[in-house]
Amino acid sequence: DREIEKKFSGSDWAGRGYSVDPNNIGNQRKESYWDACAQVYRELYEVLAPGSVACLILKDFVKGGKRIPLCDMTLDLLVSLGYIPLERTIAMLWDIKPDGTRVEHKSFFRRNAEKKGSPPIDYEVVLWVGRL
Repeated sequence: DREIEKKFSGSDWAGRGYSVDPNNIGNQRKESYWDACAQVYRELYEVLAPGSVACLILKDFVKGGKRIPLCDMTLDLLVSLGYIPLERTIAMLWDIKPDGTRVEHKSFFRRNAEKKGSPPIDYEVVLWVGRL
């Protein structure tokens, strides 16, 4: 859908293609990340009964040393497809033990990147969206 690609192509992360592997299904179909997401979310919308709720768990990511707001961009896409935003829940990627120690639930690669100066990503976003 060119309208969706136009909306997101001006963003910091345009999502052009999936990988350099020509065998990747997204590259075979010549679609962008946002085209593929739009297709999946459109089909989900069609199978949801009116009044139903969908829950998506997302996390921003870092590219080129800059945090990319994937969660916000995905919510914009969902709204453009007719979903109604209901709630946005923050799920922290760490806990506090009874002794007061903070324990992170991040991947080794994320922790390593943050030690090297990458912007921190301390939570996932849970988007609750509905269909009228």
